[in-house]
Amino acid sequence: MAGSDASPPPSPTHQHQDNQSNGNSRLILDPYIIHPGDNPATTLFSPLLQGDNYGSWARGFTKALNAKGKLGFVDGSLPPPADDLTHRCWKRCDDLVGSWLLNCVHPDIRASCLYAASSHAIWKDLQQPRKLAYVVLKFSMMERLERDHAMEFLQGLHERFSNLHSQILTMEPFPTALMIFNLIQQEEEQQNITAAPMPVVESALASRCCCYSHAA
Repeated sequence: MAGSDASPPPSPTHQHQDNQSNGNSRLILDPYIIHPGDNPATTLFSPLLQGDNYGSWARGFTKALNAKGKLGFVDGSLPPPADDLTHRCWKRCDDLVGSWLLNCVHPDIRASCLYAASSHAIWKDLQQPRKLAYVVLKFSMMERLERDHAMEFLQGLHERFSNLHSQILTMEPFPTALMIFNLIQQEEEQQNITAAPMPVVESALASRCCCYSHAA
């Protein structure tokens, strides 16, 4: 019979399961979805980018970002959309990815690309090894110069700050000259409070008693 070759109509239960499966797939693949565990303070990969470990760092970070479904934001395959509402969703996710990027680089490098317009712009900056090397060298020299100034400042301290001097030399990381100045200022104020003469209540009362006795 001709009717025997016709396929049976799909079960409503199967249709519901297929629709649910397709909906879940779209949620998983949607790059604009931010999951509850996606925190801007998260460090996706370590060790941090130092300048000389870019190859291994980039490999590890892109794998971690791809697992989050957000790789398109840094490689340029997901540019900002023209639609206003969609662009706001894109911007929110791009800021999240940018935060992840900045969390995974050395603080000196982070300072050089902190104001990049997008996560893709940050990524392009980080792909310049000569720039990375220059940034690391520059900040290293600045830290060394700052430390020299701080040590020079410490050498000129009065002997009454000798205990604080010893404490500062053991601090990690070594404080800046401004931090040292603040510590010394606090110590000086504390020493002045400690050295201030305390009022002698008994002597004051005795003097008043003597005055009253003479008046009588």
